[in-house]
Amino acid sequence: MKIAIYDTDLTDAQWAYPQTLPHKAAKRGRPPKKCSRIMDAILHLAKCGCPWRYLPADFPKWKTVYHVFRQWIASQQ
Repeated sequence: MKIAIYDTDLTDAQWAYPQTLPHKAAKRGRPPKKCSRIMDAILHLAKCGCPWRYLPADFPKWKTVYHVFRQWIASQQ
């Protein structure tokens, strides 16, 4: 699948900080998605203000992005 480039996508230099966010790999289940694509999806949602379900198809599924976002928020509290 060709990955679209959005204005909200992080560059490699900008990606250095989010790599320090906590991320636990599950012991079983599906393989994890790339954290950079999930972060790009969250930034896209924040800039566009669209609902989670209207996330463009070239990002991971909206449920995956929402789940990771909720985990990150919970880890910050």
